[in-house]
Amino acid sequence: MNKFIKLFLILIVVFLAVAIDCLAFSCNDHAYRDCIGDNIFWYDACSNIQDLYQNCSDYNLGCQYGQCVYKREINYTDHYYKSCYKGDVYWYDFLGHTNDLYQSCSDLNSCSVDDCINAECFSNLLCDGSTCTIGSADYNNYCFFVNCGNGVCEESLGETEISCLSDCKKIIENGDDEEIKNLSISFFVKKDEFSQQWNKSMQIGQNETAHFMIVLSNNFDYQIDGVIVSAEIPNEISYLGNLKVDDIAISGDIVSGIEIGSVQAMSQKTITFEGKTQTFAIQETKNAIAFINFVESLQSDSIFLNFDSTQVNLAGISSNSWQTSLWQFLKRWYMWILAGIVMVFLFSVVFKRISSNV
Repeated sequence: MNKFIKLFLILIVVFLAVAIDCLAFSCNDHAYRDCIGDNIFWYDACSNIQDLYQNCSDYNLGCQYGQCVYKREINYTDHYYKSCYKGDVYWYDFLGHTNDLYQSCSDLNSCSVDDCINAECFSNLLCDGSTCTIGSADYNNYCFFVNCGNGVCEESLGETEISCLSDCKKIIENGDDEEIKNLSISFFVKKDEFSQQWNKSMQIGQNETAHFMIVLSNNFDYQIDGVIVSAEIPNEISYLGNLKVDDIAISGDIVSGIEIGSVQAMSQKTITFEGKTQTFAIQETKNAIAFINFVESLQSDSIFLNFDSTQVNLAGISSNSWQTSLWQFLKRWYMWILAGIVMVFLFSVVFKRISSNV
């Protein structure tokens, strides 16, 4: 009986050693690979996307289960993904061929510019006379009292430097707005972190991340200092940070404003940051605005965010998500599971031996 008790104690020590090892588990880098489109990406042990491993399309191959395969080995699907074609949203098959129309982006409002970006329709309402004629039926129906662009700062209609910079911008004391022309700001947004396409409009649903970019252009022939950049984003989007200037992380809050340091002559500064929606009930279009303060002048640029409460981000949830989750669970805790099984088995053996001796 003493031998079994000693064996039992040894196994407890082994079990504790395994437990300590499992508790020391961390999200190891490059734990496994999986597909995003035709690209293979590394994932850490906690299923976070890391760096690109291989682009299968470079070899005219597709991606499946974390490896490049011939596309003919993958089941052909005619409605595989949606993308833009001639200003509308179309279905594309697995091989990237245009299929049938998914959604027409054209509306009946002649005052708007209709287009398709990232497989989503958007309409940019312009009430400055560049689309529909001022005073026309569509103008009166859709633009109401929006007169931004007529050259008059009509404060009684709510026009300010923020809502209508073209009419209400400040001019420096000598009346020359050359300072404003030579220092410009552009604001862009995108939903897909890996996309190279930045846009002026984006549809966004609940629990989705928005990636913002502000581009400051110095067209002077000399260096400028003391430029402050800030951004105003709708309340439906929480500021996540990840603030970078020229892809270098910095501290600060873009909402309250940051000083970006010196901007060399005839050069640009790029500021990027992120935000994320929570649960919201609205379904409307709102502006996000980027500002630049320099020599007592204010410049801004805006983007359009189309909030859609019916759209909920279900990224990572698919028909085989439970299998992926189970696999990740087993990869992380298999040592615990095996040790537990061994402990139960040995405990039952020792218990039977002790009972029989008694």
